[in-house]
Amino acid sequence: MKDTMTTDEQKDLDTQSLVRDANRLDAVRRTELLDTPSEETFDRLTRIGAEMVGVPVTFISLVDETRDFYKSCYGFGPELTERRELSGTTFCHYAIQSTEPLVIDDTRADPVYRTVPTVETLGVAAYLGVPLTLSTGETIGSFCAIDMEPRKWSERDVRVMKELAFSTLREIELRMALRTAEKFAGEAEEAHAFASRREAEIRGRHQLILDATADGIFGLDQNGLVTFVNPAAARILGYEQEELHGLDQHATVHYLRADGTPLPKNECPIHGVLSDGMSRGGDQDVFVRRDGTLVPIEFTCQAIPEEDGTGGVVVTFRDQTQRLAEKDRERALADEREARAAAEAAARAREEFFAVLSHELRTPMTSIRGWLQILRDKDVDEATQQMAFDAIDTSSRVQAQLIDDLLDVTRIAQGKLKLDLKPVRLEQLVPKATEQFIPEAKARGINIRIDVSEQDVEVIADASRIEQILNNIISNALKFTPRGGLISVQLRKDATHAQVRVRDTGKGISADFLPLVFDRYRQAENGALGGLGLGLTIVRHLVEAHGGTIDVLSDGEGKGSVFTVRLPLRGGS
Repeated sequence: MKDTMTTDEQKDLDTQSLVRDANRLDAVRRTELLDTPSEETFDRLTRIGAEMVGVPVTFISLVDETRDFYKSCYGFGPELTERRELSGTTFCHYAIQSTEPLVIDDTRADPVYRTVPTVETLGVAAYLGVPLTLSTGETIGSFCAIDMEPRKWSERDVRVMKELAFSTLREIELRMALRTAEKFAGEAEEAHAFASRREAEIRGRHQLILDATADGIFGLDQNGLVTFVNPAAARILGYEQEELHGLDQHATVHYLRADGTPLPKNECPIHGVLSDGMSRGGDQDVFVRRDGTLVPIEFTCQAIPEEDGTGGVVVTFRDQTQRLAEKDRERALADEREARAAAEAAARAREEFFAVLSHELRTPMTSIRGWLQILRDKDVDEATQQMAFDAIDTSSRVQAQLIDDLLDVTRIAQGKLKLDLKPVRLEQLVPKATEQFIPEAKARGINIRIDVSEQDVEVIADASRIEQILNNIISNALKFTPRGGLISVQLRKDATHAQVRVRDTGKGISADFLPLVFDRYRQAENGALGGLGLGLTIVRHLVEAHGGTIDVLSDGEGKGSVFTVRLPLRGGS
């Protein structure tokens, strides 16, 4: 009996553990693609893949607990094409273990994969599989290509397969999103029905519970007198049927415009039909109920043939009260959904911020405690002591900056931010604030260029806060500018304002994120480069507290960014 497992046995164990992961299996089933018929949408992708990569077989595999289900397969033999599933360990089991494609040029020469059963059963000699990983993180299967002869997969082959895998994922996730949307739509309909019932109970008006198919109908003779009326019309208008017979329709129920002002009979569209025989209709008219209240209606009016010499018109109308109320409720529901989405987004941002805050505060404290523990050792040499002191100093300054940022945000939120306003010469302050970053920039292979050709650029400001503004902007530029990049700081003025522009050749800002740059708790990198996402928020409030403005421009990711601060000149008009 073996006491330990071999490397291959451990790899197989890890593979099976991933395959049977409950969250992954749940995601596979949520796609609702298992055991479904083939579809041209997916078959087109596998067919294109085979043609573009030049292989005999391509397929889309969903890895279930005990099998691979092939949603689409191109080039399989008749039996496997009809069955569309395969049990046991396959290359797809290994492909789903990574976010990168699994590329095998020669399966029989590979020490790890030559024992995969399909090498013999299907004759797989070369394999290229791209994992299908949902945006929620679960890998449900792979988009694969196989060849029956060893081959060197090219970068183009891999790129084509990745694009096709991306298209496959987009189709799958779109379907999942549509099902979710339909579910939420059902819930919204239930909420709408509840609101309708509740409103009917509160208002106590039976008119809002009218039968949707019960339109009101009445007929008029050539003089506009009511000749007949159906029960729905009488009910809508609040009369008994017999009470309306022989009454002047216009004088009784149609003598007002929609705005409540008198409607002359010669302007009444219904009596216009009596005059010229032309059909009319409208959806923004009103009738007057017996109790004097107005009911919005949609109506059509047609002339009655004069076979017996009498003529007249027939009017069909529908109470619009419920439809207008439904539109109001739909607007209210849309507003509520929008507000709820905004609140949920804000809550997520706060949760992410506090998670980052906990990490950022803990990191320097952990460093300090670690070095203090080392310093307690009496045998620590002088060089190690100096390293400890430097590390403790750096960590304490990082933690102090984090706390200062939090305090600044709190002061801003409470309206307690105070400024020590004095005349400040920006042609002196800007170089001073920028030069302190030059050593760090050189260490990181980044060039800083200072362009301060203007003179007498004087503003009324808090010098320490202006320096804080520049520090945050330049520090942000350093964070996102790669080695070999350039950061330029330029000072200019016009008749009324000083302008400080910080331009970098860094990562740039996507169009989606650009409007959110100055929002609290927002970071394009989700905290991957450290910090609380408060620096630019503080910058905006400090600039505005000085009566200035700040804006940011970027042509997109990888194209750098430009931050521009404008401050009123002293004495500028």
